[in-house]
Amino acid sequence: TNPVLKTINGKDTVLKGTTEIYNVTGSVGSSYNWLFSNGNGRSYTNTLNIKWTQLGDVQLKMVETNSGTCVGDTAIKNIYVKQPTGNQEWFNEGLQIYPNPSEGMFYLNTIEDQLISVFVYDFAGRLILERTQKTNEPINLLNQTEGLYHIKLEDFQGNILYKKLQLIK
Repeated sequence: TNPVLKTINGKDTVLKGTTEIYNVTGSVGSSYNWLFSNGNGRSYTNTLNIKWTQLGDVQLKMVETNSGTCVGDTAIKNIYVKQPTGNQEWFNEGLQIYPNPSEGMFYLNTIEDQLISVFVYDFAGRLILERTQKTNEPINLLNQTEGLYHIKLEDFQGNILYKKLQLIK
């Protein structure tokens, strides 16, 4: 018998440049053919990671073939890929740097713990700190003088966020 039509699970609206996960309920012995434009990704399992690379409307399609080589109906999910409206969307709406101002130890509060590159510049534009770290690790500026600093955060996908930091002694 043909596989039962599946529902594709995942976001309907996504940001260009982000990677999202889509899946269907799996069946033992089945293979899955995913079809889409506007992104990069490949999978023959019931789960697919797509990095969205172009703006606009896209149809994500999946066809399941069971172990008896019977082909199911095509499952379709309509997705809208939009341009982020601000840097905060890259890291999620919940990103906070605290305390700010600080005496030298700054922390990032994000929903997801991820690996990021941290660049801190003094007010004259000189790079004073460059490192790769997890978002749950502190940013140590205890050896710096009081003043304003700029921080640039970059995730592994190349998404960038700029913030100001104030150091008080």
